[in-house]
Amino acid sequence: MLLVLVDSNPYLSSGSKQSLEVATRTAKDLGCKVTVAVIDDLNSSVDVKIRADTVAFWMAENDFSDYELSEIKTANLPTLVVSDLCEETDFQIAVVSTDAVSQKLVDANLLSEFILCPLLLVPDA
Repeated sequence: MLLVLVDSNPYLSSGSKQSLEVATRTAKDLGCKVTVAVIDDLNSSVDVKIRADTVAFWMAENDFSDYELSEIKTANLPTLVVSDLCEETDFQIAVVSTDAVSQKLVDANLLSEFILCPLLLVPDA
């Protein structure tokens, strides 16, 4: 499973936390590992250590430990990065927060057309 986080808040926004919770619950049901892809702009000044600790905290809060964190700094649009990740790896499902879609950071229409796995859009609670 691919969990996509496009979030400038190192402590994670509520939409990212909700996506993380849904992803861990779904991964438990499917019995799969979660790859957490945190996508940042090249010029981002977010403290990656704080964000990694935050992701670890929320994974532990959801009683989930089978995950891998990947920090990706890129000049490309997050949609392209997600598409490439899904093309390179055989994910069962990709999970994206609707916050990232509504902020126009991720194009859900393009993803739904070009990735080979199902796309789960998680609304902010």
